[in-house]
Amino acid sequence: MSVYYFDANVQVKYHLPEPGSTWVWQIVDEVDAAGNIVNTLFTAEISLVEVAAAISVVHRVGRIGRRLRDVTFDKYMKGVTTRYQLIPITSSLLHTENPFDYAYLDPVL
Repeated sequence: MSVYYFDANVQVKYHLPEPGSTWVWQIVDEVDAAGNIVNTLFTAEISLVEVAAAISVVHRVGRIGRRLRDVTFDKYMKGVTTRYQLIPITSSLLHTENPFDYAYLDPVL
């Protein structure tokens, strides 16, 4: 079992094939012999907005149509809260003297 932090860029790779997607699929979809999810995934709550923006950009540049944009976003929203542990972004985190101090905090505490 491994623990990963996925930013919005990596999450988009899971839902829209592009370079790096195969690596992301392997991590997200890895299961053990009993079919249990192996890896723990974290992301910041702000990623929900960032992923929506990224999917919109992919649509605006013509890489995907409106229907695929909507289906992709719906699929993302249905899975993000069950597959990822969401890290809240607070004003104290944004204004801390050294934000890297928070890199090793357990977000479920």
